[in-house]
Amino acid sequence: MFLENIIFQKLKKDGAVEESLSEAYLYGIEVGLANLFGLFLALGIGLIAGRFVVTLFFLLCFVPLRRFSGGFHAQKFWHCSVLTTVVIILALILQQYLVIPEWAA
Repeated sequence: MFLENIIFQKLKKDGAVEESLSEAYLYGIEVGLANLFGLFLALGIGLIAGRFVVTLFFLLCFVPLRRFSGGFHAQKFWHCSVLTTVVIILALILQQYLVIPEWAA
């Protein structure tokens, strides 16, 4: 990716980065950007599908579950992105068929 290198070089130029920890900074920036990309992708899918609020509630449950349970680890970033996107789309499709009790509506 190019964006993490641009951000890293800016931080390095500003003196905010220790040279000995440059790989750790690059990795942290890459992970942070990947998480932001996933969040915006999920919210975009929800917006396009007309289910933005449902997507927010799904993410409020899904993200902590995924974070603390470990789960499946894809070998490449784009594999993870594709699988996460498929899970979100499936959740939005399946949500249409859930029966919500009258007392909860």
